[in-house]
Amino acid sequence: MDSYMGSSYTGSSAGSTAGSSKWSGTPSNYDCKPKTLSDYELKPSTFPNRKRKPTVPPPREEDPKSPREENPKSPREENPNKTKLRWSSAGRDLYDSGKLLWTKLLLKDFQDQIAANPKHFFYHHPDGNVIKEENPAFGEDLKEGLNRRTQVVFLGFRYLLYPVESDSRRFDFATFSTRRIDIRKPQYAHFQPKYQVLDLDRKFKEAEEHWAQCEARYLIENVLSKYELPPTINKVICFGLGNDITRDFETQSQHPAALTIREYLEEKLGNNIRLLAHDPEYTSDTVEVLKRHGFEVDMVGIQGFIDVDENSLVLSIKRCARVKQVLADIARPAVFITVPFHEQDLHWAEIDWIKLQSDPTGPGPLEDLGIVSRRRWDPDTPRTKAMFDEYYDAGPWTDGE
Repeated sequence: MDSYMGSSYTGSSAGSTAGSSKWSGTPSNYDCKPKTLSDYELKPSTFPNRKRKPTVPPPREEDPKSPREENPKSPREENPNKTKLRWSSAGRDLYDSGKLLWTKLLLKDFQDQIAANPKHFFYHHPDGNVIKEENPAFGEDLKEGLNRRTQVVFLGFRYLLYPVESDSRRFDFATFSTRRIDIRKPQYAHFQPKYQVLDLDRKFKEAEEHWAQCEARYLIENVLSKYELPPTINKVICFGLGNDITRDFETQSQHPAALTIREYLEEKLGNNIRLLAHDPEYTSDTVEVLKRHGFEVDMVGIQGFIDVDENSLVLSIKRCARVKQVLADIARPAVFITVPFHEQDLHWAEIDWIKLQSDPTGPGPLEDLGIVSRRRWDPDTPRTKAMFDEYYDAGPWTDGE
């Protein structure tokens, strides 16, 4: 990576951004009035040495006290609806061998399959196998994409270690799957538009006006100004900024923050900067409003990853999809603004979840393993750690970091 730029990664809000990744921090109070950079607790950060792995997952504070805590020897009640997963040592070996879980060629191939709408999809797994699955959208009119559409769901490291138990074992080594959405069905009601486009556009403009008066807006510009940005940056790619653009400051500031970043880059670099937004949860009213404000929108979930390259600034400040995991395999954007690295995520893989789940008198009430594996949508992995190590080494440092 060029020595004049390191990636950015830090806090979990729109006001959080990152420089050459030698510092990190999370806003203690996400509101519209951070006074100075110190309010965001920016501080030097290094990856700590790996600590002794835990033998049991730590309990969450919000978990209510269960009857088993009163009587730890009482048997655990079996949940008949829990996801059946199993440990895959072959999956761990495949990951440790360095085999890529995703490549741009793989993603482009599957995107082309969705566009062609064939009778069957062919999933190319990283172990070399090709899995044939029926396409539930076969024969449908793809022009009806806002009512019915195919979404790609990225799986990743934890699914590789604990695939879904099935007779066919077709999910072994799967790194993504698909689901068919029909917003006219009750279970997908949250995909239905909630506003008239003109009303939502008015609300979005109000959110922009609110954002323009916030200190957080100038914090982003202040942080970006500390670094010698690559002059070749030509696009801002956003992942998972959310469909709710009106509810509160945190949700309604995501897209205005992206517009601020584009505006800053265009003024500083003199380039025309594309602005791309990718979120499978977008509804048709949100899509129309975002397009009016200069966003290119994708709801399938693949194109954004294909577009990421060394000329990109990536904005992914919510724990959605497996953005960090996918990028660790396929690309190194010039700037990466995302949530902080979590060292404790690396310990997850060292826990024998199957054994703990099957122990009738084990320590603490264990949840459905499927829920445990999905609790963090984009958990850190050995490869995301290696990626951030690269960004740490890129530098340079600037005064006042």
